[in-house]
Amino acid sequence: MKNMYNEMRKRRHTDIENGHECSLNLFRQIILTNYSTECCIQFDNIIKKILLFCTNHIGLNPSQYIAHPIRVADLVYQYQYPNCQFYDIELALFHNFLEVSSANFEEAEKILGAKIFREVKILTIDRAKRWDGIYLKEYYNAIEKCPRSTKLIKCCDKMDNLFLLQDNKNTKIQKLYLKEIQNFVLPLANQISENFYLDFCNIFIYVDEIVNKTKQNENKE
Repeated sequence: MKNMYNEMRKRRHTDIENGHECSLNLFRQIILTNYSTECCIQFDNIIKKILLFCTNHIGLNPSQYIAHPIRVADLVYQYQYPNCQFYDIELALFHNFLEVSSANFEEAEKILGAKIFREVKILTIDRAKRWDGIYLKEYYNAIEKCPRSTKLIKCCDKMDNLFLLQDNKNTKIQKLYLKEIQNFVLPLANQISENFYLDFCNIFIYVDEIVNKTKQNENKE
């Protein structure tokens, strides 16, 4: 687990330092190898749209930001291999478009298409209620009613973020994030597959131990 965790963190730090090109090139090879020419063209167009419109992420430029949905799409592909529909990759790439885009809802629906727009709306969290337990229950209940692939996308979104959680120096936010995953995301992961659930649990336990150890060391100081 330690080696895998460190490798995943290294890749994410590379994306933050250098932008999305490394993750894009790796995943684009998967698209070229496994999907039609039409899908490859669509993939390139999606990347262009995200780079153009997703400019509102605090602390990250569009190139740094887009590496996250690319990694999420990669995880979604890997956990559905060899039966991942291209639609699921599209949705994974657009999963938090509304949260970081400069487009309004009407513009976003035209950019994404009606079907993906509806699912992205469900996946988009209200930041003003980010840690409200009642709101989170309603939010995840809505996702639970979605197709299996949509649940997987939400889980992969949280899994990708877990690899960088220890970099957040706010221990309160760390604990709230882990609590959210334990209460809401792991039950979703359990609906995906046994393999995915076990992988997610192992990563969660490992990160939880790191966060607790860091907090104990701080208390000693």
